[in-house]
This record gives sequence, structure tokens and C-alpha cells, in this order.
Amino acid sequence: SFLALMAKMFGWAAKGETSLISKLKNEEPHLKTAIMNARNCRGMTLLQVAHSNNKELSIQLAKLTIQDAVECQTQNGTMAKQSTFQDLIAAVKDGNVDKLETLLKQGGEVNSVDQRNGTLLHHAVDL
Repeated sequence: SFLALMAKMFGWAAKGETSLISKLKNEEPHLKTAIMNARNCRGMTLLQVAHSNNKELSIQLAKLTIQDAVECQTQNGTMAKQSTFQDLIAAVKDGNVDKLETLLKQGGEVNSVDQRNGTLLHHAVDL
């Protein structure tokens, strides 16, 4: 699942594993964006985790992020309409992983928060 993949990516970044780059390159652009924008329990992004463990890895991740943003803008002209936080929460509460992945691929923001600063992951853990 997507959440398991994100957890693995954060684990690889924490270990400073450069193989993370090739694994991330194989993901679809919208998934890469969601992964790069996600934050761990300490509020750190994948890039920040990588930077604290392997500065060269963080440079490669930054380059990949910029490259993907340019490609996405070139291919699509504009980004697809982002899913609302309510759509994402509904998918989490329903346990509908396929719908959640689809919404994230369409540009749903994985770090959106509710009125109490709860993220999607907070809601998933509460279930």
C-alpha cells in the first residue's frame, strides 16, 4: 500500500541509502510528489531526513524533486484539481486504500490538517 511504501522510503532515508533514488524514480510523478511532501512523526520531510543522514542523498532527492516538477508542468500544463481533505479523510475512514491512492495520485495533499491539526496519518492511526 501507499502508506507502507512511504514508511519504507523514510526508513531508507534515515539509513542514508542511496538506492532510495532509483526506487523513487520508478514511482508515478504524483506519488513522488506525495512522498516528498509527506512528513514523519517529527514533522520532517523525506528530504530533511535524508539530509541529516546523507547529504549527497538529499542533493539527489532535491534534484529529482525539481526535475519532476518541471516534467509535470510540461506534460500537463497545470496540475490536476487537488482532492479535498474531506475526500481523503473519507477514504481513510472507509479503509479504501485504492481510493486513497487514486486521490493522492490526483494531487491530494498528504499533509493537509483538520481543525485540530490532525493529518491523514493521525486519522488512520485512530481507527
